[in-house]
Amino acid sequence: MEKQAKKLPHNVTALPAMRGRMAGDAYVVMTPDELRDMFREEIAAALESQKESAPITVSRPGLAKVLGMSTSTVDAMRREGMPEIRAVDSPRFIVTDVLEWLRSRGKDGAA
Repeated sequence: MEKQAKKLPHNVTALPAMRGRMAGDAYVVMTPDELRDMFREEIAAALESQKESAPITVSRPGLAKVLGMSTSTVDAMRREGMPEIRAVDSPRFIVTDVLEWLRSRGKDGAA
């Protein structure tokens, strides 16, 4: 005997639930808004957990590319005190630290 699938309203999504100790199939029924909220919460949690990991660093050319400027502009900002770290003999930059430094300088770019 085959089970008949129930027809759901057009604004409701049914997802197969994770199987545990349940007998047979189980479904989670939610609206598209509820599904979107669930995904947003999971993505936010994943992004938050990445903040706790080691920061990603970029090279001078990498920072120039991220910020859409030339490496000579990056060098000028380094002379003005832009935060950097050293990896052997090469300067490396934590993008979030650089962005925070740029914001702290104000609209005119002056410290």
